[in-house]
Amino acid sequence: MLRQREQIAERLKLLDVVELTTDATEQGSAPWGGVVKSGRRGTIVDVLPSDYYLVEFDSEQDGAPSILTLPAASLILRSRA
Repeated sequence: MLRQREQIAERLKLLDVVELTTDATEQGSAPWGGVVKSGRRGTIVDVLPSDYYLVEFDSEQDGAPSILTLPAASLILRSRA
C-alpha cells in the first residue's frame, strides 16, 4: 500500500489518478495549458517518453479542463486505473 505523498518507482499508467506536488504553469489555448496549484488531483490522459505525462485537471473556476505536460517527479499516484 502506498503511504501518503510517497513517490513510486514504477511508471504511471493511462487513467491513473495523480496529485500534483508543485504549482505548474503551461502556456497554451484551452484546454492545453493553464495554471494548476500543488495538491490538485488529475488524470493521466497520455504517457509520453522520458517519464513525462499529459495530465488533465478539472478547473476550479469555470469547469473547463486544463491539460498539462508534467514530469513524473512532480506527480504522486493516488489511485490506479
